[in-house]
Amino acid sequence: MLQSLYIENIAVIEKAELRPGAGLSCLTGETGAGKSIVIDAIRAVLGERTGREIIRTGARSAMVTALFGGISTAVQEKLAQLGIAGGDDDELLLRRSVNVEGKSDFRVNGAPVTATILRELGALLVNIHGQHDNHALLNHEKHITFLDAAAGTGALLADYRAAYKEYKRLLREQETLQMDEREKTRRLELLDFEIHELESADIRPGELEEMDARLTLLRNSEKVADDLRLARQLLVGDGDEGLTSQLSATLRALESAEEFLPDIAQTVQTVRDAVYTLPDAASELRYTLEGLDFDPRELEELAGRLDMLRRLERKYGADGEEALLEILARSITERANITHAEERLAQITAEVARAQTVVDQLAAQLRHAREAAAEGFAQSVLDELSFLDMPGAVFSVQFTPTSPGENGTEKAEFLLSANAGETPKPLVKIASGGELSRIMLALKNALPDTDGVDTLIFDEVDAGIGGRAAQKVGAKLRSVARGRQVLCVTHLAQIAGQGAQQLNIAKETREGKTYTRITPLDRAARIGELARMLGGDALSPVQRAAAEELLI
Repeated sequence: MLQSLYIENIAVIEKAELRPGAGLSCLTGETGAGKSIVIDAIRAVLGERTGREIIRTGARSAMVTALFGGISTAVQEKLAQLGIAGGDDDELLLRRSVNVEGKSDFRVNGAPVTATILRELGALLVNIHGQHDNHALLNHEKHITFLDAAAGTGALLADYRAAYKEYKRLLREQETLQMDEREKTRRLELLDFEIHELESADIRPGELEEMDARLTLLRNSEKVADDLRLARQLLVGDGDEGLTSQLSATLRALESAEEFLPDIAQTVQTVRDAVYTLPDAASELRYTLEGLDFDPRELEELAGRLDMLRRLERKYGADGEEALLEILARSITERANITHAEERLAQITAEVARAQTVVDQLAAQLRHAREAAAEGFAQSVLDELSFLDMPGAVFSVQFTPTSPGENGTEKAEFLLSANAGETPKPLVKIASGGELSRIMLALKNALPDTDGVDTLIFDEVDAGIGGRAAQKVGAKLRSVARGRQVLCVTHLAQIAGQGAQQLNIAKETREGKTYTRITPLDRAARIGELARMLGGDALSPVQRAAAEELLI
């Protein structure tokens, strides 16, 4: 359950805190005061897409934090999977900040997370139902989702989709194998040429780097030899002129001085070590010089091979020898597959038939489960609609066979007659805005509560309704809120009066800037706010009395 929501620098809200309790909490206020901004802030902290446009003018960043208490087992298990420590008393703190560059920072109990992780957690914490949900009712492609929720086909649908995905994969492979003979011949000729060319190159991993190093040495061979000769000359020299001879004389002088100055023993040892090692260095240089063999033909051969390999890289779009060898391996595999296509085609055809049988069986089970659930689901929706002041409504589910797809082999579409005696028709053709709001609320109540989400948010579910229907919707929302938390943004006093608490969202201007504040209302303030919602700012005793009657 959402215990507190803190908003900072979101649109016209500089700083605001919302502390909804259990049951039904209604958010009311003038149009444009910022009620929708509160919902947008909740969406943001749950990981939904947003950007720097939400930041209050003049601010460098915006932030939303949401504290949830009594988190469910599903949320605790998800946190354990992610390696995120739970808070005290089963609390969970979500935080999101956005800077003026449009970059977001997501935190769960202080740990940095991705937007995807935040959305996954948010789906376990809050369900938000807004105008876009009502519009989803007009898309009959979405109706099968509602029906599956009523039928409890989640596991069966997952099995079907996995089988259907494998069936489609096998079909694609079968189609590839069924290419015409001319295409096979053309492809085989191309593969044979590529394989011959790459195999003839006798590519060896690492040789490009080795050749580059060797070519660099060969192209600088004269300078290298001259440098080595000079270095050896300086070490050995002629007579006593070489560094080796001079260092030996230096050692003798130091050893003589050491008899009288023991403190230079370490210096003497350092020079002595050099005297012993320098002759070895001179010998190694001599052997290196004698071993130098700079053949101009080697330079030419290496340059030619390097050019050939670079040309193959450009031709095949490869980066390095390993990539060229991978292309060779793939070509060999593809040639083998085409060569043995007839054998594989017979095998894959049998696999396709078996996969289709599995798909058909699972699709039949899905269809049976949906048809079995449809009548009871429709009756539950009708019961809810009757309570919501649509007693003459007729609601049914119409199935239409389709070719196999992601959702099975049938489409489901909701049909409605809002008035007695009329033939049920698709929702898109007859449902008004107010009817859509009530149908959505009826669907939500008719569906089993299987998601375990404790917080529901209804954003202007009262669109297009009023009077007695609004009072019925409020009563239904209060009923839904038993044992859970429901937040409802509403403009109707009949709904707001049903709330366990009411939060007023108001906008004011100070020093040329607009600010929004959120205020919990006590009973007296609620009566005043409800009276305003009923009849405007000029409140009469009659309006106040009517408002007081609305309070539950």
